[in-house]
Amino acid sequence: MLDAEAGGGAEGEVPLRMAAGEQATLAAGDSTLMFTVWGGNEVAMNLYTGAGYQVMEECRSIGLPVT
Repeated sequence: MLDAEAGGGAEGEVPLRMAAGEQATLAAGDSTLMFTVWGGNEVAMNLYTGAGYQVMEECRSIGLPVT
């Protein structure tokens, strides 16, 4: 997990983990790696976009008042 508050660690370890996940996905016989990045995590969004990942779905929500 990429933690924006911890600084992300974009140099080094995170890209290596991404490559390992991609290789494990291919080794398992799958051709697509998908995951969730929660809204507001701009560090992760920028990292994954920069690595070539594409947004497949985007959702919005609103908290409703409890009566």
